Amino acid sequence: MLGIGAILGLAVLVGLCPTASAPVGSGPTTSTPASSDPAASTPAGSDPAPSTPVVDLANLGIVPYAAGSSAANIPVRGGTTRVLLRFVSRQTGPMTRLYVQAKVATPGCVGHDGGAAGYAGGSTGIFEVSVFGISPKGTPAGPPLALASVRPCASTSRGSLPIPLQFDAVQGREYGVIFRNVDPNPEENWASVNFLYSATGIVGANGRNERNPGALDNVYGLDPRELVGYSVDQGTTWQLPGGPYGPSGGRAFLPTFIQEFGDGTRAGQPYYYATTANGSRKMVYASASEPRTITSIGAHTFAPGSSTVRLLVDGTERAQVELSGIGWIRGSITPVLVPAGARVEISLIAGESGLDVRSLQADAAWTNLLQLSTGPPYSLLPDGTREGPLTIYPLTDSQAPLPPKVATAPAKVFG
Repeated sequence: MLGIGAILGLAVLVGLCPTASAPVGSGPTTSTPASSDPAASTPAGSDPAPSTPVVDLANLGIVPYAAGSSAANIPVRGGTTRVLLRFVSRQTGPMTRLYVQAKVATPGCVGHDGGAAGYAGGSTGIFEVSVFGISPKGTPAGPPLALASVRPCASTSRGSLPIPLQFDAVQGREYGVIFRNVDPNPEENWASVNFLYSATGIVGANGRNERNPGALDNVYGLDPRELVGYSVDQGTTWQLPGGPYGPSGGRAFLPTFIQEFGDGTRAGQPYYYATTANGSRKMVYASASEPRTITSIGAHTFAPGSSTVRLLVDGTERAQVELSGIGWIRGSITPVLVPAGARVEISLIAGESGLDVRSLQADAAWTNLLQLSTGPPYSLLPDGTREGPLTIYPLTDSQAPLPPKVATAPAKVFG
């Protein structure tokens, strides 16, 4: 059976079990590391000139990319707050840099004056960023594999914050990146980490503390174990997933990051905000090297609406279905056999007069880093130009049903 990776002609990474180790509280404890000895690093500078990457957009779920309604920030403020990004390495080898989205706009940050209140304050503080292995419970564990100190104001360029985290990563293994503010006055000087946000809450595997790399209900183009976590007690307990606000105890933030490896490869989940799409829209998907059968069309919406959705293969309409509703929705079609090498398109009416799908966006810096203007295996073609992908997807029978509802509020997990 073929999954969405086969639909799009992409490789699917196989998850590996993490190395068990001791929990992390306010600081590291002694145990066997999940990778090689940690390497200290220096503060990040500006974005480097992009090399030619092997683009992998983390197409690990039953849909090829993420879904969300907007961007949202988590303040790294105060001495006890911790923000966790739990991700799976996309390949084996030295991971040299991690890119995240940061909000630093504050009068105290020269070059980033202004901005809305609630994103940053004072000098933006000092982020201590550390990488850990992951315990069987899903919490950060063991001694740090890498450690970096960055000043968000000085290091952030066009929203992109590069962090030099030199450690030997293993493909399919989980890692936890913890952000904390070590400024002498962390209540006054602080900044935020920014993520893709779902106003209706994250559902499926990424909306819970999933420990099974083979979980089938991962619907955001991520490994099922990837999440954003939050702690207000120095990491003694974690909301997994969680955040300081949002539905279901903060289960609303989706991992947003780019991993960079020693060979120049960059990979991750680059979309961190979404805009409303309106009017006639068409998504184009890359051809696959093997034939596959599309049996339904799925979409993620955030407001009431409906549209007739049409599936085209090499420019010829082969099926259509009426989609309506809010959340993850799916409509069956008469099965369509798509030959190897054929081009698949989905057309619909979006927005106020149609289906409330969203257009996912990566900023200019990350578009350049991952060569999104030419690299992805899909494109949105409203008038012959390339824009962010819509949250609508061709699906096969081998893919799991879309989750029906948001998970319940998270329980705290002790480190």
